[in-house]
Amino acid sequence: MSVTWISSSFKGIRYYEHPTRKHGIRKDRYFALRYQKNSKRIEEGIGWASEGWTAEKAFQKLIELKHNAIVGEGPTRLSEKRKIAKTKERQIELDNLPFDTFFEKTYQIYSKSNKSSNSTRTEEQLYRLWIEPVIGKNPLKKVSPTDLEQIKRNMLEAGRAPRTVQYCLAVIRQIFNHAKMVSLYEGDNPVSKIKKPS
Repeated sequence: MSVTWISSSFKGIRYYEHPTRKHGIRKDRYFALRYQKNSKRIEEGIGWASEGWTAEKAFQKLIELKHNAIVGEGPTRLSEKRKIAKTKERQIELDNLPFDTFFEKTYQIYSKSNKSSNSTRTEEQLYRLWIEPVIGKNPLKKVSPTDLEQIKRNMLEAGRAPRTVQYCLAVIRQIFNHAKMVSLYEGDNPVSKIKKPS
């Protein structure tokens, strides 16, 4: 679809009108920024009037990008700004990824593809009985050695053999190692800070 760009009353902001869609009594307008960066003309679309954009808001965004370019801080293009926002969203997602979600949607699938059915069955049983009640709802990032000590204590108090406790801790260690391998966890494996029962 070829469009006819119309200059707005704000320098560096132009728009085109949607051929059929209305916003209020006017045709919906799509705004774009035009500016120079490193002697190169740049044009970036910013959004529709129906999404809340106006020529004035687009102009404010243009001023912000130009200011960032002058002071050398922050994004100087809308694409950079979107990328930064996406990275922040991803980080928030990672910071809040619950242990049980990772176990059920990622680790279990990996385990079933790479281990014997007997091993995966044992892991699932240990998870359901001992791991999930203590750390299932915790974000991966917030699982602490204290939580793991609690699992160990619960198992020993229930009369489980030290070898079973060791196996359970090994499963947790493998879960964290896999999370690290698929870039969903950063930092030390909390199991490395736990003294295994003998």
